[in-house]
Amino acid sequence: MPLIEVNNLKKRYSIDDLETPALQGVSLDVEEGEFIAIIGPSGSGKSTLLHILGFLDRPTEGEYKFEGKTIDDYSEEELASVRNKKMGFVFQSFNLLPRTNILENVKLPLMYSDISEKEWNSMAIKAIESVGLSHRIGHDPSQLSGGERQRTAIARALIMNPQIIFADEPTGNLDTKTGDSIMAIFDKLNREEKHTLIIITHEKEIAEHADRIIHIKDGKIEYDISTNNHKK
Repeated sequence: MPLIEVNNLKKRYSIDDLETPALQGVSLDVEEGEFIAIIGPSGSGKSTLLHILGFLDRPTEGEYKFEGKTIDDYSEEELASVRNKKMGFVFQSFNLLPRTNILENVKLPLMYSDISEKEWNSMAIKAIESVGLSHRIGHDPSQLSGGERQRTAIARALIMNPQIIFADEPTGNLDTKTGDSIMAIFDKLNREEKHTLIIITHEKEIAEHADRIIHIKDGKIEYDISTNNHKK
């Protein structure tokens, strides 16, 4: 059974009685352990699809199953629980709390979990170590480079050891060299630690890290190809 099953997904936004289609019949499966890049021009529906897959939004029509269960079968409380325990999120803008140090930023998802507070520090330190930021643990985001901020965001996404990590333009605010170092972390998370990864990007070089590239245009999948990276 695929981790994710999407069938004829549609999403429309209504503004002042004007309907704008964002997704127009998207169908795809995602197997556990896959590394997928979703690419396409601005406004093509990439982020809308990611938000629906990550339970941050709901489709207007169509079916979305996560672990064999449709999104409509989950209560709001269950959706929040799955998001917290099984999904990690990394965004282009980092989304870090500005006056809170790295350790406290990384611990944030634990505040919405049932994990004992006694374990929070050790779990956060382990996640921070995994992205090579132990030497910055007491620093605030304003004291960090863009790459270090994104590493912090990745550590936060990892802290609950999620099945799947969603990343929306994770290298969009970074220079090429820093972006490469961030992608090396994602490669390791997928190849060695077996996290399922779905990354949105408009950069061809970033997409080529994935096993599979899905190109979206005007809310529809234009092509879905394998890169054979898993054989490397």
